[in-house]
Amino acid sequence: MLIGPSGIQLSYLSTFYGLYPYGETATHNFTRTLVPRSSIGNYIEFNVPYLNFNYPEGLRRFNGSGSKGYILNYSFDNMKLNLFFKPRVKKTVDSAIEPVNFTTYERAYGKLEGSVVLDGKEYTVTHADGYFDHMIPYTPDQPTWEMETHGWSWSEVTTDNYQTIFYGVRSIADGYENYTYKHLTLINKHTGKVIAEYSGDHINVVEKDWKDVIVKDRPVKRPSKLKISTPDLDISINAQSVIQFDNASLPNGQPIGFVDFMAFQPDKAKIKYKKNHEMGGAFYEYMVTDLGISTSAQSKP
Repeated sequence: MLIGPSGIQLSYLSTFYGLYPYGETATHNFTRTLVPRSSIGNYIEFNVPYLNFNYPEGLRRFNGSGSKGYILNYSFDNMKLNLFFKPRVKKTVDSAIEPVNFTTYERAYGKLEGSVVLDGKEYTVTHADGYFDHMIPYTPDQPTWEMETHGWSWSEVTTDNYQTIFYGVRSIADGYENYTYKHLTLINKHTGKVIAEYSGDHINVVEKDWKDVIVKDRPVKRPSKLKISTPDLDISINAQSVIQFDNASLPNGQPIGFVDFMAFQPDKAKIKYKKNHEMGGAFYEYMVTDLGISTSAQSKP
């Protein structure tokens, strides 16, 4: 929240998209605008059993529910999305108090249909795989939730029969490679049922082949490979096509932003569950907050 020149309280509304064409460079766009806080209800409905988000100027809208499905209308520059997502699995939940208080509601697998327009050419979408989640962070002590965590890792793998969802959240003391919060879910795509859930020390996370990146004159690193293992489940992901979403406010502002690395692997991501081996596509997100960036830099010898 900000205070405008006339003393009016203002809130940010933001939208983001990432586009991962096969065999081409990924692109993205981040749009943010300020609206009077008193009118935020014109754009986001609260205390209702569904979602209804409307961006100013009517160019972007997302609304729906788990039972009826979700509709996305999104326009920016030379791209238009008109998509309908129907969940095929039950809702799953990730929730923690430490290192940051958050709850995420996931519809981890479903089908997409509709249309995508790129550079004036329309593509029809039929029976495509989709994923949706809704994260709600909360902090009672800090101006923003970014000031309570080093960052997080999120990944999703889809194969012929399985879907996995991993959430890992790092405290400031964890640094880049450890996780205070870890939760992994394995789902049967065809029935929508949760096969197994794992948490805490039952999950081993190994991120490697680190890449050094400079973000606004600050050193940041990100992993390019991820392996997650439990006593009967192993997952392997490569960060092939990566979008770098830079919302950092450093070095001159307060540490209330982040940089987010979002990667897509179209195939050969691996799930091994007991004696079953399958390969498919994956998304892999690795986020570092401003406070995580500055704290890690200060701790180096």
